Order: sequence, then C-alpha cells, then structure tokens
Amino acid sequence: MIHEKLNKEYWMKQFKVNHKEIPEMLIIEGSWKIAQRTEERKKIFDAQEKDIWFKNIMFGKYKKFNMAYSCTYGASVASEVVYIFGSLGTPSIIQIGTCVVLQKEIEWVQISPTTLYDYPS
Repeated sequence: MIHEKLNKEYWMKQFKVNHKEIPEMLIIEGSWKIAQRTEERKKIFDAQEKDIWFKNIMFGKYKKFNMAYSCTYGASVASEVVYIFGSLGTPSIIQIGTCVVLQKEIEWVQISPTTLYDYPS
C-alpha cells in the first residue's frame, strides 16, 4: 500500500530534516496570492524553502519554535500538506487566510503554541 511508504522517515528524507528539526507547528495559509504571501512570511521568521517536488513549503524558526509555513489554495492541496506534517509528527496546525476573521491589530505571528488548545492524544 502506498501510504505505508509515505511515513515519517520518507518525509524526513524528502525535506532533508532530522528529528530535532521537525516543526512543532505548521501554519497553512489559504490565498491565491501564493508568491506574495510567501515572500511576506519569509520576512517574519528565519525561513528556508525546501525546494522539492512539493512547492511552497518553508521550514524555519520563530523565537524558539521550529515552524513550517505553506501557502496553498484549495482544500485538496491544503489536506495534502496537513497529511505530510501529520505524518512527520507535527503536533499543531493553524490555518490562516482570507476566510479567517482576526482583528487588524493581531498579526499572525502573535498566535503561538501556548495559546492553542492542546487536544488529547
């Protein structure tokens, strides 16, 4: 079965990361403006694009947290990215984008793992 091969070790090899570099949080943003949003987010955290066959995924750090960011459009692409990071063991996933309602004063980097509900395993 193909899903047996798309496991944690497979994705670690694809992204060239070790266990300590696995993101603690994935931020996924829904937008048609993929290039613009990606450039804006690169400025916020120390990000490195992982140029593999799956585009628009960046790994980096924000404060002390290992983070990943992906700008996607459409539920099918977003679900692929969520599946990948779930396979890696990333415990927190936040979706932001044009359908999220936040106050103008709140920037997306102000959302941190400490403000999220910790779902029981």
